[in-house]
Amino acid sequence: MKFNNLKGSVPVRTDIDVSNMDICAQKGAAILKVAERQIPDGSMLMEEYLYGSLKDAVTEVWNAQNMTTDKAVAIFTQALRD
Repeated sequence: MKFNNLKGSVPVRTDIDVSNMDICAQKGAAILKVAERQIPDGSMLMEEYLYGSLKDAVTEVWNAQNMTTDKAVAIFTQALRD
């Protein structure tokens, strides 16, 4: 828990006492205990090749200096087609 306090994160284990953490961490820990409030990782929702293509597209768009919206849409469209 010392690590979480220094980092400002919530422990991934739900059996950890977070009462000494700040209110945000306490609320986050409470949310983690409710399965209906959790969002699965994208890799759990699609085929591995598609997930990899989308990650590559996000990386390309995110790191571009002067990309137009049309170019970004084209990159994502291509990633979803391949």
